[in-house]
Amino acid sequence: MKINESKYGFVVKKRAEVSELNATMYEMEHIKTHLKLAWLKRDEENKTFGIAFKTLPSDDSGVFHILEHSVLCGSKKYPVKEPFVELMKSSMSTFLNALTFEDKTFYPISSRNNQDFMNLTKVYLDAVFNPLILNKKEIFLQEGWHIEATEKPTYKGVVLNEMKGAFSSPREIMMNALNRALFKDNCYQYVSGGDPEAITGLTYEQFIQTYQKYYHPSNAFVFLDGDVPLDDVLELLNQEYLSSMEANLPIEGPIYQQPVQVSRRVVDYEIGEEENAENKYRMAWGNVIGSYQDYEKVIAMQVLSDVLCGDNQAVLNKVLLEKGLAENVYLAINDGELQNWCQLEVDHIKEENLDQVKEIVFDTLQTLIKEGIDRQQLEATLAYLELNLKERNFGGYPQGIIFGFQVLESWLYGGKPEAHLEYGKIFDDLKKKVNEGYFENLIKEVLLENNHSCEIVLKPSKELGKIRREKEEKTLTNVLNSMTDVQKQQLQIEQKQLDAFQQAPDTLENLNTLPKLNLEDIEAKVQKIPSKLMDLEGCKVLKHPTETNGIYYYALYFNIDHLDLNQISTLSFICSLLGNVSTIKHSAKDLSTKIRLLCGTMNYSINTYEKTNKENQVYFKATFSTLEENEQEALQLLVEILQESVFDQEKMIRDILKQRIISLKQAITMSGHSLSMKRVLAMVSSSGVIDEYSSGIAYYKWLKELDDHFDFVALKQKLESVYQNVCFL
Repeated sequence: MKINESKYGFVVKKRAEVSELNATMYEMEHIKTHLKLAWLKRDEENKTFGIAFKTLPSDDSGVFHILEHSVLCGSKKYPVKEPFVELMKSSMSTFLNALTFEDKTFYPISSRNNQDFMNLTKVYLDAVFNPLILNKKEIFLQEGWHIEATEKPTYKGVVLNEMKGAFSSPREIMMNALNRALFKDNCYQYVSGGDPEAITGLTYEQFIQTYQKYYHPSNAFVFLDGDVPLDDVLELLNQEYLSSMEANLPIEGPIYQQPVQVSRRVVDYEIGEEENAENKYRMAWGNVIGSYQDYEKVIAMQVLSDVLCGDNQAVLNKVLLEKGLAENVYLAINDGELQNWCQLEVDHIKEENLDQVKEIVFDTLQTLIKEGIDRQQLEATLAYLELNLKERNFGGYPQGIIFGFQVLESWLYGGKPEAHLEYGKIFDDLKKKVNEGYFENLIKEVLLENNHSCEIVLKPSKELGKIRREKEEKTLTNVLNSMTDVQKQQLQIEQKQLDAFQQAPDTLENLNTLPKLNLEDIEAKVQKIPSKLMDLEGCKVLKHPTETNGIYYYALYFNIDHLDLNQISTLSFICSLLGNVSTIKHSAKDLSTKIRLLCGTMNYSINTYEKTNKENQVYFKATFSTLEENEQEALQLLVEILQESVFDQEKMIRDILKQRIISLKQAITMSGHSLSMKRVLAMVSSSGVIDEYSSGIAYYKWLKELDDHFDFVALKQKLESVYQNVCFL
């Protein structure tokens, strides 16, 4: 397409080459409504569509989070209560979701099938432009909040309950406190997901007004990625929606927050009654890095994050762990907003040690500025991060979905949509700056002498949960007591209407409105992955000779069917130790540096695979990625880790044990449903049992028992026995 070329009411505004992706970025705009569209044209069969709206909260009501849930509860063309669930029954989608961020809401889908891609796009477009929420208050009551008018009235609602769970997480509490301190004058001070105390103050009328203001084409950003049927998408957008709409004034903002410095604030967070509160304090420092345009600085801060806190051998972790003053330190880079910022946090501190911890952290950073950061460590982290970013391996997420996030990180604020998609020049420049004191100056500028910063301390409270519940009950009692008889009658009517709405099944007529794939829409030809089976000294090797941009991927499997469940849990813990404890040849610190120099990823896990006769085989799996020139050296390093790891460092192993417990406890708090599913599956399948004892609640209890009755001699014997039993030889 050429600049100024018109198609279906759209005009091509800009074109840019994205060489690292072998792609071209086209920027288009709908002439009548000013809807913006960016297409990353590249040879990628996994096609992505996403529509985003700039959504800037002005309070803690979580209105945009509730809208995100609600618009996907049926639309004018597709009046089905749960389109997500119904679509999944017949779709070949590779991604289907919606996400609320601090300043935007994004509705993305992906599919490899052309017809499926268009079906999903049609449903999503009708959901955001013609939702049933405009005349179905029951959706707001269900997804947002309502008073359950029973003998003992309570507040209920999908988002309300979700955010109550989120507010039980210290990570969420800390993030909210940091945002409030750093961004007191703009939208980032508010909890975009919603504060449970504020959610119940949102009215249906405010909800609808917010939708009408923000969910408009003039405030919309459409992202396309891959080999999409562009003409079909543009025609659908124009003919079905945009041609009948008028332009609105653009949504202004977000605005830049002027620098503020906030001294220590103490915020309570909830812990269980049975927990020991003594060492549960958390301390964090928030520092603004710069604007969305300072992408090199963001990448450089990611490098510093790994150097300072990447593992237990990193400088800040090491000094605090060795002194026994904390159990975890991390530096999180919060990008993707107008102003990017970082969060340096130290967890599990005693109250009397807070000032000492602060002094050690800042003294250590001052020492690094004065004496310099270890050059080999910097170079190793740069190599590791560059390979990671260039791999663009996003786990279970299609590339197009993540590219959509990255595009919005610049495009939403008036920047180039392709600005955050390439890294090559950034790393070339950063490598040159290693010996110029750049990273030391960055520590000084961002972490030590920043005029836009804050300090937050989280204080554990066993009473907070009770206080919140009592406050909610009192608020609800006051609301009910202040109601007139007419209002109480209306509440009963709405309750009955909501019950009827929730209990009524979708009619066959409504279900049939959803587009479905037919057999003729699915290509009968099976996609073959090139493969070659070889025998290497009695070991079966399956090789896939395919294009990987010069990156080699290895996966090694060791059968562990012979292990019992206690040994499975032990091996799962060993997975956390491998690469983090010393080997016969290398100290833990040197090993950490070497892994980063040679590999993009190196991971260990326990996996189950179902055979054709429905039986399961259990394997220990070791994986790594590396550049072609490092292949042999990386493979030798993996062999060393698998055959020569040493489990005699009590302090180091105990620290990792405590960190695993903290991590799993956080997962239970934030993703309890996932762990509950593991437990349920353990009741009905052998693979579920393995998952439960290697990563579920049973594994968490196993770790807790190990820590509560810590006996290093017995643990060392257990680790060495299982390590040898797996037979990595």
